[in-house]
Amino acid sequence: MKGPIFKYSIKVWLTTSIVAPLLISFLRFISLRNYLLSINCHDQCAIPLYHGFLKKQFGFLIGSIIVLIPLGIVVYYTIIFLKKRQVSFLIYKRYLSILGVSVSLFPGLLLLSYSTISNIESFYNLKMFEADGIFYGLAALASILLYRLKLNTIPNEQ
Repeated sequence: MKGPIFKYSIKVWLTTSIVAPLLISFLRFISLRNYLLSINCHDQCAIPLYHGFLKKQFGFLIGSIIVLIPLGIVVYYTIIFLKKRQVSFLIYKRYLSILGVSVSLFPGLLLLSYSTISNIESFYNLKMFEADGIFYGLAALASILLYRLKLNTIPNEQ
């Protein structure tokens, strides 16, 4: 019976660890592009910057996948714990949502000093953490709520 639990945990983990960094990278790309256009940096001067940007964002994605492993573990063991308690489906989703959003802030804390442009002040890093945390939290919440947890022993809503 642990097959569906494991699949659900993997779906939540991979969705959160891939979707959030892609959204963050997309917004950072738009910001970098607007900055380069504002200083009249066109094709020849922008290509090395874009190449460096893409390399850093790929590292950011891989790092996110690695540091979000605890999210998959927490989701897996929370479901097993709640399954033993025979709670309703809404309780499953509530606990998973609270824990998932909390654990998804973990990459933001670890990658706080990681930025796309070097020599950034610590205030900017703090603002980046807040923005990144929102995307990780939203991705975790969406993946927990959108994926269907298939367990036959969950009682009806009380």
